[in-house]
Order: sequence, then structure tokens, then C-alpha cells
Amino acid sequence: LEPGPDKIRALLVHGGNPALAMPDQSRTADALKSLDLLICIDHRMTDTAQLADYILPPTLQFERADLPMFIYESLLFPEPFTRYTPAIVNTPPGSDLRDDWYYFWGLAKRLNLELCYWEQALDMSEPPSTDELLQIAARHCPLSLEDIAAHPHGIVLGGPPVLVEPGDSANRHRFTTMPSDVAAELGEVLSTVDAEAGFQYRLAVRRERDALNSACKDLPAIKNRLPFNPAYMNPQDMRRERIADADRVTIESRHGSVETLARADPNLRCGVISIPHGFGSLPGSSTELRCEGVSTNLLTSSVHDRQTINAMPRMSGIPVNVRKSS
Repeated sequence: LEPGPDKIRALLVHGGNPALAMPDQSRTADALKSLDLLICIDHRMTDTAQLADYILPPTLQFERADLPMFIYESLLFPEPFTRYTPAIVNTPPGSDLRDDWYYFWGLAKRLNLELCYWEQALDMSEPPSTDELLQIAARHCPLSLEDIAAHPHGIVLGGPPVLVEPGDSANRHRFTTMPSDVAAELGEVLSTVDAEAGFQYRLAVRRERDALNSACKDLPAIKNRLPFNPAYMNPQDMRRERIADADRVTIESRHGSVETLARADPNLRCGVISIPHGFGSLPGSSTELRCEGVSTNLLTSSVHDRQTINAMPRMSGIPVNVRKSS
């Protein structure tokens, strides 16, 4: 939406859903619509894909070889575990399905660019195989990809423990716990407290066990358990506002409003309203509340309440009011 020769004109979205995930949803949708070209690599019709000029179909997990999500291994596995899984089903006959990496390689080839994958240059005359890319990804592993594949149920690798060594007593450098720009930003936040006095509640964005951001919630079994995202409130707050469980309520911030159903949660502090994020649909759509839920990003702004240091918008702790819908 920014004018000038450097404005973003094309966007390639790989398995993401920025139309739901990014703050200030109405402005985000306007930005996506303003692009000269929007491409989505996805297997499902997300809200972002509905705005795309092209949707490129990737293979799914049973149709391709793979390794675990190695970028996050240290977060997901308490021990150094890995497993190679080959493709176990073929893609449908006559389909145009490709492993998702192929679209980037094909685009780079047409643009006469050279791709480097994990610091290794790729052959741009012929596409690599997925196994060749996995070999590059695993090249620093103690075992080769062939050795890993020889353990079809996975393998836990040994090795010396990783320990934090004592600090160098001669080194007097320390972290700065309160840099001047952080102090200034916190002071600015404190100065806004009076401006927020007209709002009785704070919105805390919430995660649900059955969904990951905007993914998984469309699976039939999960849809039955989690058909929409209610507004969780402390029962004391509900009684004060004369709101009963499952009443339709309107949540308002300085930037927008949403309507959903109230649900009692005694584990919440008084004064806090919590709504799971990743739900809803494109602004202005006519989907029924119980089918899609609401987007908490309609209550946020990408222009106001933005951090001065890293430009991160305020996405939780949002001042709001709540009332029973008429």
C-alpha cells in the first residue's frame, strides 16, 4: 500500500495464510488485493488463496520423501532423534503436483538465478531430486542419509552432552538490561495508560490444543470439537455484564469490533477476555459465526500501537470493551 517505485508488487505465499495471520486484517486484505501478482503454494483454499492469482498444488506428506522438521529439532525432541520417511503413495495419475521446493527452483531457472540451498549451489540446468535436497540438509549429521534411511523407525543419535561452560572471569562485558531505546519505549507505553481508561478489559489472544494458527481447524473431527472461537470470560465479569454462557457478544477496540459467543472460563483473571486466534474469514464475507468464527486481527492495528524498535504491532493485551449483542 506504500506508494513509490519500491512498493511490493508481487508476493509468493508458501503454505501460510497472511490474510488471517497478520494484524490489522482489513488493511492486510486491502494490501493483498492491491498486488500485481499473488501466488499461493497450498493444498487447501485458505483465505489468502481466495485472493490469489495462481494456486500451485504441492504434494502432501505421504507423497514425498522427508526428514523431521530439522529447523526445530532442538525444540521438539528431548534427544537427538531423526527419521527418513520415503514417499508411500504415488501422486494421482495425470496430476500436476510437484514437491513444493520445485516451484522455487523453476521460478529461479526462468529468471536466470542461481539458488543456494543450505549454502550449497544447486544445478540450475536440471532440477534436483527431493532426496538430493535432503542429503544437503543432512550433510552435517553424524550419519549419512542412507544410514538414516536404514533405520525405518528412526534413530536416536548419541554424542557428548552440550553444556554451558563457566564464563571468562577476565571478560567484563555483560548484557545491557535496560538500553536507552527500550526505556524510552516502555515510558511511552506507560504514558498511554490514561488514554486506555475508557476500556474495561484487556484482550488476551489464546491458542487451542486442536489447531495451529489457521491450520488444522478445518479437519472434520476438529471442526466438530472446535467449530468456532468463543470469547472466554471470567464468570464474575459475565455476571457484572449480564452475559450468560453462549450469549452473543460484541468485543470492541479502538480499531474495530467482532461478534462471537461468550463462554465462561473460571481460570481467567477478572478483566481479561481471551479469544483463540487463527479463525474467521475475509473481511466483508457473509460466513456464519458458528461455521468460521471471528478474526481477532480485526481488533488490531498495523499503524497504531506499533513498537518503535522492531515495528511489531500490539497483538495481545489489547484494550477492549464487551457488551451483550442486541
